[in-house]
Amino acid sequence: MFAIAFVAFFSNIFFEHVQHSAIAETISIEEEKVNAIEASGRDLAPVTASDEVSENTFENTAERVHEKVITQSATDNAFLRVNRFKILRCAYAPVEPYIYKDIKSGKVSGPIADIMKKLGELGSVDIEWTAEVSYADFAQGLNNGDYDAFCGVITATPAREEIVTFTKPLYKTPYYIYVRDGDGRFKSLDDMNSDQVTVATIAGESFQYLTRQYLPNAKELVLEAGSNADELFDAVKEGRADIVIHDPLKVMTYKAGHPDSIHPALARPIEIYPMSIAVGKEQRDLKTFLDAIIHGMHGLGGIDRTFFDYNIDHAVLYRFPSPVDAARGGSNSSPGPVGGCSAGTVTGDEEIDAVLASNDPVDQAIAKAKVKDQARACEYKQ
Repeated sequence: MFAIAFVAFFSNIFFEHVQHSAIAETISIEEEKVNAIEASGRDLAPVTASDEVSENTFENTAERVHEKVITQSATDNAFLRVNRFKILRCAYAPVEPYIYKDIKSGKVSGPIADIMKKLGELGSVDIEWTAEVSYADFAQGLNNGDYDAFCGVITATPAREEIVTFTKPLYKTPYYIYVRDGDGRFKSLDDMNSDQVTVATIAGESFQYLTRQYLPNAKELVLEAGSNADELFDAVKEGRADIVIHDPLKVMTYKAGHPDSIHPALARPIEIYPMSIAVGKEQRDLKTFLDAIIHGMHGLGGIDRTFFDYNIDHAVLYRFPSPVDAARGGSNSSPGPVGGCSAGTVTGDEEIDAVLASNDPVDQAIAKAKVKDQARACEYKQ
């Protein structure tokens, strides 16, 4: 409760500080314009109906300027607009099982949608899912002001940092290189970095960026922006491509319906990237506001708990440890029973040993994480 109150208090203080600073700076500029007009002997243009206020509302020029500044600032500064209307307009790209639109209800659903709902509650704003976009064009809408933030699944890559601004990470995702089952050609990145190798990518996605970074000599089979990730995996399974770089949760979802299809080529991930919320390049005030809320969510373990509710364990999405968990001896660092849980509620070593005998490093990591997650289930029930 203290953490929630702290976030709410900070948010209100920050709202007022930014709003007053923006107003003071812009009023100073506008007053200089007014003084220059009056010094020239010309009349100050009267307020019209389009200004949404009556000229009689104002007793002096400063009040007229102040009202105009509020409107202008709310247009130029996404944070002030969010504060004024108490709505955060979000865009997203559908990526199951993270975030998607339910066909029957039309509601945007999934763990990311739930995390954003909690973020809105802490920040006293409503989350409005304004637009469904692709990764190739999401930045344009942000910088045009079509929406305030990209709140879906997005990797904070250096290339994207040049055109948008990212908040603090919500979580981190490991990316693996996957090959067709039965394909044992590749033992290292050097084996893959050849013009005889084809990598399946989707235009504008972070995986295309990673492909060009780590496998610059390989050829690309590029699918159009907005394509489903399953199409990438199909391309490798069917032999139209040799390799795909992707995250294990998406691959696990795919393999549930295609068990003998693809597997990790290497035991370790090729990269681990932070997953954040993106805002317009110049929207630093909105970033600071969202950062404060995200910090509070990590402290409360809210993000971790949401993924746990969806049975997404720590091996496929890396979470930030909660100070509360650490103080209780739980969290990612504690594989055993926690907080009075009985030993019978936690998976035993025999199951772990059985999975460790497999050749899939991702399955091995998931099996280890199950022990920690089952222990955490006991914590959350208390």
